[in-house]
Amino acid sequence: MLERHRGGEEHIAEVIDFGMNGEGIIKLDNYPVFVNNAIKGEKVKVRLTYTKKDYAFGELLEIIEPSPDRVKPICPYYAKCGGCDMQHIAYEKQLEIKRLHIERTLKKNAGLEISVPTPISKNQWKYRNKLALPFGKRGDRVVLGFYEKQTHKVVPMKFCPLHDEWASNIIRIVSEWANENNISVYDEIALDGFLRHLVVRKLDRAEIVIVGNGDKLEYSTELVLKLKKELGNYTLYFSPNTERGNVILGNTVGYISGDTSPQDILGLKVSLSPLSFLQVNLDVMNELYNDVAKQLDGYDGDIIELFSGVGILTSSLAKRMPKSTFKAVEIVPEAVEDAKVIAKKAGLGDRIEFICEDAGKYMEDLSISQKKKALIVDPPRKGIDSNVIEKTLLARFDKIIYVSCNPATLGRDIKLLQDIYKVAYIQPYDMFPQTMHVETLVVLEK
Repeated sequence: MLERHRGGEEHIAEVIDFGMNGEGIIKLDNYPVFVNNAIKGEKVKVRLTYTKKDYAFGELLEIIEPSPDRVKPICPYYAKCGGCDMQHIAYEKQLEIKRLHIERTLKKNAGLEISVPTPISKNQWKYRNKLALPFGKRGDRVVLGFYEKQTHKVVPMKFCPLHDEWASNIIRIVSEWANENNISVYDEIALDGFLRHLVVRKLDRAEIVIVGNGDKLEYSTELVLKLKKELGNYTLYFSPNTERGNVILGNTVGYISGDTSPQDILGLKVSLSPLSFLQVNLDVMNELYNDVAKQLDGYDGDIIELFSGVGILTSSLAKRMPKSTFKAVEIVPEAVEDAKVIAKKAGLGDRIEFICEDAGKYMEDLSISQKKKALIVDPPRKGIDSNVIEKTLLARFDKIIYVSCNPATLGRDIKLLQDIYKVAYIQPYDMFPQTMHVETLVVLEK
């Protein structure tokens, strides 16, 4: 049995490994301690902050012997902001950490002895097309920022290096509007106040959503005037959210003002509801989708995509694969409607069947045929439900293309499919530089 240590203890130790969230790991008589901002190979001084029977968390007090992979974070908010995990680590080392994390996780969860290549990457800064910030108060001023790590305390910020200058401009404009009009900020304990979140997606233009604790956007005319003057091209929406909890957007989003014309993504004309999911890194998404198309090169059978979102992958594949027919399954109605419009504008509407249904329910009702077919899955972090796995095994797809944002559930699901399928190809993509998150493309064949 491990000797349990107590909170407040200070220790000097060597960092022996990285954890799954990019933190360093030290061991005290085989008792593991996870330490944010520590790097493997460093000698550090640590204070234990939270202890359990089998592990603990520690605060980094001093770096006695720094790693050659340590770099100075470029963001002044990095020590407090909970948005990034790895700015203190040289970027090439970040890629190696992610590669090893996938390799180890697949071995642990699926028993796979497999060599994983280095993640494909593009820009490590200014890559995000989406911004989501809570409103907060600093004294009597309304502020916008990210939550401090493991808290709901808002760290006020004027910019984020993962976003381009558009984010700084919109943070300033919206903060000024809120303060000029003395708009209240939502208090999640008292359950009163109005402003909850600012959500922005920037493609050809900025699509701005104010999330508020009420049924209409207060002082919307004043905000529209500021946006017209300072941004020119924009779209403004309001999402009412009067529910408790951490869900950012409400169930509906209402248009207020601005341009609603389609925007260009991967050669497709796209109109997106703010409720529809889109990858935050379009450059890497383009590389990933090109790779998916490459893995289907020469394929002429039917293709089913589960968790298809707004159907950009399905439509982009349909443009390249005229001999195949497609079914795209997505549970969010707004995303399905967006997908239909995208396909219609691309002249693909008669070759793609869009189905608004839960993936598990769809697979339960799927008729098993001998016709040549492939399955594409791009699930949320929880991975694929067991009933979808069972039906996939029964359907005996010729090929499964799995796009994963979570190596742990990827490994679990591969293990469940291993009676019939083997990994024929694997390639990670660094969709989220400066964080521990990584996207992985796996091709499974019978």
